[in-house]
Amino acid sequence: MPNIISHNCVGSMIYKEKNLRYGNPFMWCVIPPDDFRYLYEHYDDIDFGRISLEKDGKFYKIVIDGNVGVYYVHYKYNKNAEVPRVQNGMDLVYSGIEDYIVEKYRSRLARMEGRPLFIVTDREYLVNKQWNFSKEDIERYVGKDDCLVAVYDRTIRGDNVVYMPERDMDPAEIAKILKDRI
Repeated sequence: MPNIISHNCVGSMIYKEKNLRYGNPFMWCVIPPDDFRYLYEHYDDIDFGRISLEKDGKFYKIVIDGNVGVYYVHYKYNKNAEVPRVQNGMDLVYSGIEDYIVEKYRSRLARMEGRPLFIVTDREYLVNKQWNFSKEDIERYVGKDDCLVAVYDRTIRGDNVVYMPERDMDPAEIAKILKDRI
């Protein structure tokens, strides 16, 4: 199973669909188009261990190597929220969501190996429109050996393109369509 990075939760859902342990720190996150392009184009030169955690509106984001923003959209807790976790059979509690996010990032980073398979979709987001990939964004990845493109738009063609029956599909449904291609 290759390391999978997607700009949305589709990658996480593929790991879940295949019942695999998450292989990188980009699980359950959103990466805006420009940041995703930078990540793709500069992957081999990025220092993934150099991170900062920021609050951006109602979301937390980790900024990697000063260039790639990764939004943790599923973590909308306040600064002092307690987040339970289990380690070696013992219940532990974080003092705040910031510690939890950074710990998840670092533990999954330790499992990241090799160049990933990048996945992009033209799925529409309802929360933040700036996270939508335009047709031009999507077309950058068509024909790339290390990319898989899932689109509704039938005018986009290539060997690495998979078509979705609906534009606004749930990430879990997209993962079911893509899992056999990985």
